[in-house]
Amino acid sequence: ENVHPEQPLGLERPSFVEDDNVVPFQLTVDGDVKLAARVQGSPTPQVEWDKDDVPLQNSEHIVITSKDDLYSLLISNPTISDKGKYTLTATNEAGVGTRAFDVKIKGSSLS
Repeated sequence: ENVHPEQPLGLERPSFVEDDNVVPFQLTVDGDVKLAARVQGSPTPQVEWDKDDVPLQNSEHIVITSKDDLYSLLISNPTISDKGKYTLTATNEAGVGTRAFDVKIKGSSLS
């Protein structure tokens, strides 16, 4: 019997693709914060966004989107409370990949 404890055939642990067309961190013209990363892996990884180790869900304030292998997080009208460490975690049978983003929000325009 062929037993491969490491990597069974066809499995690829999640990793992040460096792509010149993808801006990992950008401030939109509206002043929103957009995080993005391209994820690869086989089978297709399950992807989760966390902020300071707390899982994020879609809300009026946070929009999580994915198109093909591009995963994005949009923070609309960011406030000082949105700063922190955001982590994109991709998981499949072969393993886990994480990518961290440090989000620094400048003080509000009132300061």
